Amino acid sequence: MFCNKCGREIREGSDFCTGCGARAKAASLPQRPIRETATKTEVTKAAVPFAGRKPKKKTPLLVGTLLALLVLGAGIWFFFLRSRAVNLNDYIVMSYEDYSSGKEARAGFDVVRLIKDNPGAFQLNDGSRQKVRKYTQEKYTYLMMDSLVDAAAQAQTGLLGAVSGQELSQDEGLASLALVAAVADNSSPGGNLGTYGTLFPQIKNGSKFDKTEGLKDGDTVRFSWGEVDKATVERLFKLTLNYSDVSFTVGEGKHSEAASPADTGGQAENGTAPSAADKPSETGAVAEASTSADESSTSLTNPQAQTSASAATQAPSPAPLAIGDVIRLGSMDQDNNPSNGTEEIDWIIYRIDGENVFLISQVSLFAHAHYERPVEITYETSRIRAYLNNGFVKQAFTAAERALLKPCFVSADKNPNYPGVSPGRSFSDKVFILSVSEINEFFPTPSSRLCRTSRTAEAGGVFVAENGFSPWWTRTPGSDNTKMTLARSDGSFNMEGRLVDVDAFGVRPAICLSLSDAQFYKLGR
Repeated sequence: MFCNKCGREIREGSDFCTGCGARAKAASLPQRPIRETATKTEVTKAAVPFAGRKPKKKTPLLVGTLLALLVLGAGIWFFFLRSRAVNLNDYIVMSYEDYSSGKEARAGFDVVRLIKDNPGAFQLNDGSRQKVRKYTQEKYTYLMMDSLVDAAAQAQTGLLGAVSGQELSQDEGLASLALVAAVADNSSPGGNLGTYGTLFPQIKNGSKFDKTEGLKDGDTVRFSWGEVDKATVERLFKLTLNYSDVSFTVGEGKHSEAASPADTGGQAENGTAPSAADKPSETGAVAEASTSADESSTSLTNPQAQTSASAATQAPSPAPLAIGDVIRLGSMDQDNNPSNGTEEIDWIIYRIDGENVFLISQVSLFAHAHYERPVEITYETSRIRAYLNNGFVKQAFTAAERALLKPCFVSADKNPNYPGVSPGRSFSDKVFILSVSEINEFFPTPSSRLCRTSRTAEAGGVFVAENGFSPWWTRTPGSDNTKMTLARSDGSFNMEGRLVDVDAFGVRPAICLSLSDAQFYKLGR
């Protein structure tokens, strides 16, 4: 006990403090601020939760929560962040072209179908979009500004959409530039794309066939991939590209249209894709444009073709066709008034060669530039060629009428005034435009070259001179490969040519029919 007054200790039993004399009964225990003692109430409250039962264990709940978070994170990664595997072999498009001495094999890359098969990979954000632009600028060095890259992507979007029939977004157009660079590595977006125009850029990067030329139906060719920029595609689009050597069989019979795993549902078990003779090509008009030059133009399964041949046979004595005769086949808007439907297309016979009849449109049907930019091209890579054998042929002709079009040998004719300028390569197409040498041969005078234009083409930008006639494109290069020649509105030639991106000149498509089909349509008028 301690004194409440002076703080000294008071002996047990003493009534007074020996230090100050204060009474011991007033003494009490001192308060010690550094050590607090819980009150009875607090002790009681603290003891209540544990009264009569054991405390709960929180460890299992914590572990379960952590596991749930891990599973959720793995799911997000699996569905949104992981790379998706793509087999490039599924996107090879084959063609076999006839160059008199034998077919030549070529491989293209179906960039549109790859994009449409993997839509999530090409939904870009600001960061990924900038990365794609940067890669595109590195591959196509003349696209030095983002605005130029975006303009090229916009052009690619329109062109790919037009020739494929599938609408592409701006991001998908931008992605297509990068994909073509990674897989096909062409010198410019859409440029030097070989047989397939803008739709199926020719696969390069060291890719090769074990043999390409002098092929015949039934031959097997083996395609080996070269360098593909897999790392960039995975980084930009989260796509893991797989590919391997693959074999193809040149189409049997007279049909040698494009045949590929992409079109035939995948590679056959023996490693050889079925030929187009076994299964019709589904690659659209481009495949039709790439058929062999000796392909039969009349399909036995085509009722209209049978009817035309039968009518020509049953006709008592059909008058022979003559140069300058007009045949009506196909239709499209020509009066710039879509509300009243389409108008039949008039074709002038400019050449008859045995059983083959060659025709050219009587007027310029539409305006079109050879290319969207003033870059070096040949007719082989011309946008006019791509459109004629894709959009135009589908728009102007029914399926039955398209079956009547015979593939024609399209020669690479040099410019006689500039023989050092390369005209590219020869190939086979179902729709084409004439060269200067062909126009000179079949339209030898300036007056015979005069051409009017349809109202639709005039509304589309075709220049109409004071004499009422318009200039029209040829497929012959000009003074260099950034220019193409044309027939002027006065019937003379511009041999120096105009830049390939000019869209103020008309296009006169040319086609070929069999003699019997031409006679049928002539009599049918």
